[in-house]
Amino acid sequence: MKIYPIILGGLVMLYHQLEAVPQKLTAAERSEMVADQRKFFSPEEGKPSENKSSTRHKRDLLAQSTILASKGTWTIVPKGAVVHVPEYLRKHVVVAPAGKLVSWAEFLKNNRRVVKSMEVQSDVANGLQPIDELVKEQMMLQRVIVVAVKNRNPIAVRRSLAVTDL
Repeated sequence: MKIYPIILGGLVMLYHQLEAVPQKLTAAERSEMVADQRKFFSPEEGKPSENKSSTRHKRDLLAQSTILASKGTWTIVPKGAVVHVPEYLRKHVVVAPAGKLVSWAEFLKNNRRVVKSMEVQSDVANGLQPIDELVKEQMMLQRVIVVAVKNRNPIAVRRSLAVTDL
């Protein structure tokens, strides 16, 4: 059995405090002692609320994603992964999801007429290397939504490289 040093230290400290306490405590004294122990072992209590660096910021996955929907199913891809959307397919890029959530691979497999993936290198996604002009021209000719992927998974590309702005 593995005993963590913090727990062991806390138990030793509690034991020593109990040795110093008289055996017969009143209810008020007992509740005060328990409250002191809770303050000691509770990391949230006693910390100043002004310290904003210690508070966790909640991230909204849907706010950081683009939602693609078709045929009663939907999936999410990172913002910036959708690099081309023809005007007549803009209805498939939605704000609020409806229907059944499916994985990217399943969505792509079931919606080949609507979505196509385009493999990009890490340098292109990070903005270190531009997208080839021939590839941009091919994307503009596509009659489907083009999503940038790396190893078959959607990846965001720099906004300056994206063909369309969503």
